[in-house]
Amino acid sequence: MDSEIKKAFQISGYLLRSFANGLDGVARQIESLTQPPADQEPEAETHSGTEPPQTSHSTDARPAPEPERQQTARPKTERPTKTEIIMDVIAGAEEGVDVDAIVQKTGFDRNTIRTAASRLRKQGKVKSKKQGVYMSA
Repeated sequence: MDSEIKKAFQISGYLLRSFANGLDGVARQIESLTQPPADQEPEAETHSGTEPPQTSHSTDARPAPEPERQQTARPKTERPTKTEIIMDVIAGAEEGVDVDAIVQKTGFDRNTIRTAASRLRKQGKVKSKKQGVYMSA
């Protein structure tokens, strides 16, 4: 019986040490998140006296908000989009072009062409001559 208790304590000790090591790792991760980046100087601390000063072990640390993304024009060295390719085919047809002809020239499926043509119509770049036939606006 004593050997079973001893074994249970050994297992419990092992589990507690593993848990403690895991907590140490989590604490290091949290601390690294609360440290200012190396290229920034820490801000001067001013305390009103009513709030306790923040420490590196604060539990309410929040990551800095991400800067807003700015949309930039796509460089011309990249491949054209399917919509751009379809626009080029439509622009090259003076009397208009139907979906079947665009399929033959591009290899795109019919739904892709219809979706792109609809988008181009909403942008005012393309108009429908009749159903399924598109021309430059």
